[in-house]
Amino acid sequence: MESLEQTEQSLTSSTEEPTLPAAPPEKLTRKQLGQLRRQYLTITHGTVKACEHKARFSKDHDPKNNCVDCWSAYFATSVDLDFIHTVLTTKGVKALVAMKGTKFVRMFHGFISSQLLPALAAETTVKPQDEAPATIIGGTFDTTDALRGETDTVPAGIGTSATS
Repeated sequence: MESLEQTEQSLTSSTEEPTLPAAPPEKLTRKQLGQLRRQYLTITHGTVKACEHKARFSKDHDPKNNCVDCWSAYFATSVDLDFIHTVLTTKGVKALVAMKGTKFVRMFHGFISSQLLPALAAETTVKPQDEAPATIIGGTFDTTDALRGETDTVPAGIGTSATS
């Protein structure tokens, strides 16, 4: 049979109140739910100062528009230029197009020709008088006609009267 101690323990354990389940969580109001969403889920994007577009790009996402200023900001802030340089020098342009796409390569070409080449040309101290600095022709960022070789002069025989 049971000993006296075991009987006392069974009686004391049966007289204790069972533990209550945890209370259900408090229902959130619509206002509280909106505040929590704004606090934890909403992504705030900065703006590009040059064009006032939202900076909806990051290291993993390219800009979705064709704005030159947005792409300049993207290349200046979010792109690993050393990696792009190693891909271009080791594997070539076709590998970069396969990795990033034609739009990226086209915009990168324009960024290089308008931003980095003039900076590199300014850094070089010894310039031979016979050679011009290296330029990339056809970038989408450059708007000057001098790099493209275009001039405002009219070629001979066009638009002039030959009355002599």
